[in-house]
Amino acid sequence: MQKLTLTRATEEDCRFLYDLRNEEDVRKNSFQTETFSYESHVAWYKEKLGDKQTQIYVLKQDGENIGQARGWRNFLCALPKGKRIWIC
Repeated sequence: MQKLTLTRATEEDCRFLYDLRNEEDVRKNSFQTETFSYESHVAWYKEKLGDKQTQIYVLKQDGENIGQARGWRNFLCALPKGKRIWIC
């Protein structure tokens, strides 16, 4: 049986989230389809981790990172292979 968990993102998740965001299929289904530098991602990520109105989670399957969920008023779940799910 596969175990799915959703954990709050930490600084250690920065590289995984960067790599996930820059996957071709994820970019195709994103609002911003271009790639961006790791340095700009790190700056954005640090800002978002400190923002009390933003919540970022890492989705894990059997302990392995497989996706993310980010929240403001709605949640956007970005999974590998470019699948997106909105949850209101």
